Amino acid sequence: MMSAMINPNQSAGEAAKKIATNSQALIRPEWIRLPREGSTCPFSGLSRSYLADLVRRREVPSKALRRPGTVRGVRLICYEGLMSYIRNSQGGAA
Repeated sequence: MMSAMINPNQSAGEAAKKIATNSQALIRPEWIRLPREGSTCPFSGLSRSYLADLVRRREVPSKALRRPGTVRGVRLICYEGLMSYIRNSQGGAA
């Protein structure tokens, strides 16, 4: 079990954010949402537009969830498919 060091000078919100960030590193979701515009994916560090481009080119598996008769929905990306794409990418090391 992971324990987080709590600083007495830290606000409850800051402590909760630290715990959530540490927990996120341990969680391996099956599906992840596209991040909001202007932000990056917390799991891969890739931008929303880059992830959307991967989905359009069908390089990572994804699903669109919509209610019948609606135009908008939620785009989910397969976490393992995204990690596999990153592992197998031919890009140079940074």
